[in-house]
Amino acid sequence: FTQQVLRQDFEDQLHSISQATLVKHVQRKLITDAQAKFDQNKTVGLEEFKSNFSGHYERYHAEDVR
Repeated sequence: FTQQVLRQDFEDQLHSISQATLVKHVQRKLITDAQAKFDQNKTVGLEEFKSNFSGHYERYHAEDVR
């Protein structure tokens, strides 16, 4: 029983850590992409920015979950 509880605790902690790492990785990709667009001196409207941000987030998240 104790071994099962320890295993579950380990798996829970591993899941939490991997989720936090994934979020940080996706955030870093989004910041890098935003900086690249800024460096290209592109001007976009707020709605286009939101759409691009959402699309990039979904794509990066899907890539990293695999």
